[in-house]
Amino acid sequence: MILEAASLAVQIATGFIVGLTFTLLGGEPGDVAYHLIALPVLVATFVLLSIGTRPLAGR
Repeated sequence: MILEAASLAVQIATGFIVGLTFTLLGGEPGDVAYHLIALPVLVATFVLLSIGTRPLAGR
């Protein structure tokens, strides 16, 4: 289950990066704005999930 979720997350992130690349090369202003807003949200989500899943020392 965890490996499937991780694989799905990597696929979504890859698609987002590819979409961002195409958008920056010739997208509409709305498309660029979407990617510039969504990217920090995805990074923040990753950071928060990473912080919350670290094992505690001694357990």
